[in-house]
Amino acid sequence: MKRVFKILLLCFAVNLCLPQLFATDKTESDTLQVEKKKMIKQQKNKEQIYYGFSTHLDLASPIITPLVNDLVVSAEAAFDVNLLQKYFPIVEVGYTYVNKSDSVHKVNYKTAAPFFRLGINYSLMKTKTKEGEKKVVLNYPYIGLRYGFSVLKHQLDGVMITDKYWGEEVPLVFPSKVIYVGWLELLAGVRVDIAKGFTMGWNVRVGVLPHASKKNVKNQLWYIPGFGKTSNMPFMFNYTIGYTFRTKKR
Repeated sequence: MKRVFKILLLCFAVNLCLPQLFATDKTESDTLQVEKKKMIKQQKNKEQIYYGFSTHLDLASPIITPLVNDLVVSAEAAFDVNLLQKYFPIVEVGYTYVNKSDSVHKVNYKTAAPFFRLGINYSLMKTKTKEGEKKVVLNYPYIGLRYGFSVLKHQLDGVMITDKYWGEEVPLVFPSKVIYVGWLELLAGVRVDIAKGFTMGWNVRVGVLPHASKKNVKNQLWYIPGFGKTSNMPFMFNYTIGYTFRTKKR
């Protein structure tokens, strides 16, 4: 009888303690969830904005431009800043030398000038996990927009016209003046982290809406530094290699 009483007493004690144990586990689980939500909220409130900057050198321009265009040599470099791992304001600087001669019509076009592009790249990669936590993005595809401009002097000679009175061909003189030329560019590309900050990338871009400070001068500009030939909508390709200076990871 005593043994039965002890067993019943033990069962009663177990039934009394088990709900409390489960309740304690549930409370701890709820507390962990609350703390995790607080941590994520704090991370959002203290979200890192600046992630570093990069410098890049274009390897394609010095090789491609002499192959595609007769006596056109161009080189360029870029500098960008990483904001929120999404937005990359960028500055591109370059220099182009042109000396184009038409053997048939004896027309010669010369210019040599620096060019500049200001714009932004937008990363297409997600910067957060499904739980809302921030992750470090090293490789990403992107789209971008640029405004390019150049201040140049050009030389155009050898253009002959027929005199209406005498019927003879006479050279047409174009005075060399300082001209401001601007344009827009749309582009898409990829940036890849190679190792320890060294990066490489490539992009394809198209130039649109060229405009100049002087009226009726666009027809005289056979080639615009940084833009390309004015006779068609130029497509450009850049292959870059560079180094990224990153901030410490949070």
